[in-house]
Amino acid sequence: MRGMRMILSAAVGVAAVGFASPALAQDRAMYELAPIEVSVMTSADALHAQAVALYETPERWTEAAELHLKAAESQRDKAVESFGGFDRAARLFYYAGEFGQARRAMEEALKVAMATGDVLTSAHVAVDVAFIANREGYGGKKRESVRLARELAGSELLTEADRTAILERIEGRAEGSMLAGRQLVPRRLVSADLSASSL
Repeated sequence: MRGMRMILSAAVGVAAVGFASPALAQDRAMYELAPIEVSVMTSADALHAQAVALYETPERWTEAAELHLKAAESQRDKAVESFGGFDRAARLFYYAGEFGQARRAMEEALKVAMATGDVLTSAHVAVDVAFIANREGYGGKKRESVRLARELAGSELLTEADRTAILERIEGRAEGSMLAGRQLVPRRLVSADLSASSL
């Protein structure tokens, strides 16, 4: 019993020290820690970074495209990231003259855009697929993609300006060229007259 009182007294004493007066607490130095930034680089991010490092070497654009493609395939659960990876892979394959691979990668980008319900992006990507198929000599795919782009352009979700831009790209009247000068940043491929049934 006496041992119990001593323990209880010691506990009360510790509690009293723990709840010291505000004056004692103010005497202690206060330190504010700098915020810590944590960035998590995924394996897909690493693949994209490796690909970007190859952009300056045209002979390695196919390799860069394959890295973007691999990253995009690993991020199918993230629409924006997978779309960007497929889109960049398609462009690099195109620049490298690998038209079949370019078309397949752009078709994957189209699937992602369609799955998200982004009608405007889907329409423009369908034109991109048609453009690449035209260059590849794949007439059936060109016609199928133009048909899809026209259907999407008719959506009431688009503005008249959006609709006009899509149709002008199909007819080869759009200003500017994404592929001329081998730019990697813009989203859309150069326009070509895809309305003609030359294939």
